[in-house]
Amino acid sequence: VIAGDDGIGGSPMIDGPFAGFSANFDITAIHITNVPVPAAVWLFGSGLVGLAGIARRNVIGRHKTRRRR
Repeated sequence: VIAGDDGIGGSPMIDGPFAGFSANFDITAIHITNVPVPAAVWLFGSGLVGLAGIARRNVIGRHKTRRRR
């Protein structure tokens, strides 16, 4: 047993306010994986496209009725 060993692996800090404590820094790589898009997102998107199409059709219809007057 080393004097000042707190049982935690790492490099002991020799100087400063935390003298005698060990610091252990583990750097790991992050692996990013593809996440499937839920069906609700596709349904929501198709609904927005449908609403945009209806709104466009109504706007075009208003312009045609104004020209007939």
